[in-house]
Order: sequence, then structure tokens, then C-alpha cells
Amino acid sequence: MKGVISALILPVAWAWHPVFVPSGSLSPSSHSLRQPSRRDPRDGDLQTSRLGASIEGEGEASGGRGQEQLPPPEKHPEQWFGQWVVLERRGDLPQPGEDARVVIEKVLDALQTNDDPQLDHGAAVTIKHASRDNIISNFNPAQYGSYLRNSEYRVLLNRDTFEFVGPPQYDSNKEHCVQRVVLEGHHPNFQSWSDREFFRKEVDFRLSLHRGCWMIDGVFLTQDND
Repeated sequence: MKGVISALILPVAWAWHPVFVPSGSLSPSSHSLRQPSRRDPRDGDLQTSRLGASIEGEGEASGGRGQEQLPPPEKHPEQWFGQWVVLERRGDLPQPGEDARVVIEKVLDALQTNDDPQLDHGAAVTIKHASRDNIISNFNPAQYGSYLRNSEYRVLLNRDTFEFVGPPQYDSNKEHCVQRVVLEGHHPNFQSWSDREFFRKEVDFRLSLHRGCWMIDGVFLTQDND
């Protein structure tokens, strides 16, 4: 992968050995656009290594920048006025047996309509699909939504379309995977619709398996593919 990688969500750097060919040789595949689980799949003693980026400094994984640009949640004390029960009623909670791609699609679709049916609902869905080692699991939806709107990760909110690039790349135990996604969209311009800024970003989702549910450990944006 070319360019510098920036971590939106605190990554867990695990020793994984891809079964599939390197991502550089994968070709894009077009993608078009539940009963609720009452048990949080993140509960329990789950062992993972932590060689990646941290909130205090530079990360070691893939030459990426550290998580230092993502502030601790207490520095953004916004109160969220939504209700978690809405996610349960809509089937927006993690479901055992869901494919990793289904999880990514669910999160991306929720973020695209972030304030429907309640403010920062998409951010809430993303938080519920974040693993315990993911820093945003400590955020409330208002905090995370504010971060997304005011950072380079607003592409997750403003995308028009997305495509999966090749199949997920699993480790040898099929407990971790990486899936590349291409996002295309426009950043809003409230003065002129025709002058909206177009973007194209490649995003790597890293996921791990917890109690039968694929949970998001990290999201990485490359910096040279606009």
C-alpha cells in the first residue's frame, strides 16, 4: 500500500498471515447497497496483542501514524440524547454468524445516514461494533460523531458509494481479517452544490472474532488516493 496510513480507530496489531494474495493485486468488485443480540460479544477475557498505535504516540503497524490525533473521550463531554434501545429494535447490534463484510456494510450504511432515525445513530452503531481494544468503545455517539465530522474521517459520513476490493484476508486461525474498501463521495458545500469536493479513498477495516461476532479493531485511510 502506498502512502502514509492514519488510524481512526485504535488498531490491534496481531500477528496475522494472509491466506489470500496481497491487496495490491486485488481487483475491485462492485457492491450494492436480524434479530437483536442481547449479549455483548465483547464481554469476556479475550487475549490480544497490542503492538500498534496508541493514543499517546506513534504506532508500529504498517508505518502508520499513531492514534494521538484522536483525543480521549473526557475532552469531549458532549451528552448523547439518543437511545440505545433503538439499535436493538432495528437489529443494529452485533449478530453471531454475520460475515465480516456484512458488519462493514452495516456500519457504512449507518454512517451514511448518521442522523436517521436519531442524532448520531450511525456513530452509535459503529461503537457497538467496536471491539474492547478499540478506543471508540469508550466514546458516546455524540463524541464519536463530533470527531468524524471534524476530521479526515468525515469521508465515512459523506460517501456516496463503496466497493469491496477482493475478498477478506484472514489470518491462519480465521479469527482476524482485513478487508479493503473503496469509498467515493462528495464533501458538502453549502454555498454551491456544483462545487462540492469529490473524494476517493481506500479504507482498510481490521476485524476480529469475539463470541461469534466480527468486531472492528481499526479503520485505516491511505493518504495518496484522492
